[in-house]
Amino acid sequence: MSSPTRWPLAKNFALLAAVAVLALMLLVWRAAPTAFDNYVFLADAWKHGRNWINFPGDWIDAMPYHGHAYIIEGPLPAILLFPAVVFFGTNANQTLLDNFLGALSVYAAWRLCDRIGLDRLPALAATAFVFFGTSLFVCSTRGDVWMLGHVAGFCFSLLALCETFGRKRPWLVAVWALAAAFSRLPFLAELPFYLALLLHQSKRPKAILRSFSPPALAALVLWAGYNWSRWGTLYDRGYELFYRIMDVNSRANPAEFSLSYLPHQIAAYFWNAPKYIAGPPWIVPPLFGMNIICTSLPFVYALFAGIGFETLVLWAATLATAIPAFTYYGAGDVQYGARHALDFEPFLFALLVIALKRRPSRAMSIAMPAFAAFGLYEGLIWLLAPQLTQ
Repeated sequence: MSSPTRWPLAKNFALLAAVAVLALMLLVWRAAPTAFDNYVFLADAWKHGRNWINFPGDWIDAMPYHGHAYIIEGPLPAILLFPAVVFFGTNANQTLLDNFLGALSVYAAWRLCDRIGLDRLPALAATAFVFFGTSLFVCSTRGDVWMLGHVAGFCFSLLALCETFGRKRPWLVAVWALAAAFSRLPFLAELPFYLALLLHQSKRPKAILRSFSPPALAALVLWAGYNWSRWGTLYDRGYELFYRIMDVNSRANPAEFSLSYLPHQIAAYFWNAPKYIAGPPWIVPPLFGMNIICTSLPFVYALFAGIGFETLVLWAATLATAIPAFTYYGAGDVQYGARHALDFEPFLFALLVIALKRRPSRAMSIAMPAFAAFGLYEGLIWLLAPQLTQ
């Protein structure tokens, strides 16, 4: 499926697009610090040689356990923040990392378009759509722990896909995939799918396994040790414990993942409509999310990606991350769009790009920029005029 660069200076265009969105975020929001800076607290804990944090209060979703408080989110963003925390302590700016990873997602999206073989204008349209036509733009500006985790998982998944459809270095695919997984744990289920794509594209399966396995095994061993130091188990109990202990409604409900939550999730993903008001700006995104039909309808074109080994694996990867999203007890609460969809949209985006390559569409050349423009407009309202969303 991969192809050589289809037009000159592809990397430069991707870099320019990334710099443009980074400049937009920095000029408008100036990397305003967030109160939900869990990753800064975790990096500061490591700086002092421990895994438990100085607990500032319940608002950051830390988990009190056996006399200490622990961060339940994946640790990768805290690793990236560690150098800044060494120098600036808890004054390190988590939002700045969020902005940078959002911009890097734009670069990775454009490069993936190029690796699959899209020409310049379709690549520009698809990249604009995936950034502004999803929750990625708004999540990239906020810096809050949940938003940063989503952006990091999305970004590193796109980088893993770029390498899978590009130079195909197994060790680097594993590194990017693991970085996504330890930013958002649902991405951990994607490791076998990347490996399947690499094995399918190579005549040297043993070499693939020898290269892919060491970073994967090392990361999983470190993760098991990290879990043991917090919960006394080799697997991660953080979200389970948080749900049972910190959520006041959990005792009357099933486990944190259950099919009983499916109707609620379906409503969040496909039903929650925008608000209409009498004056400008007329169409307003709700405070608690808007359905992906309004924000991201062009993803439907992924159905035209065709049937083959690579597309079937990508559909399976989409399903593997969609299942936790659709069966989780929470729908995301305060959010633009449906932010949990960012867990499966990287693979849906790859399928969309394949479909655009195989079946170019004039309708999509209009729809993708239109939804990108709508997402930018609505996202700016959500961010700059939150009083209208309530």
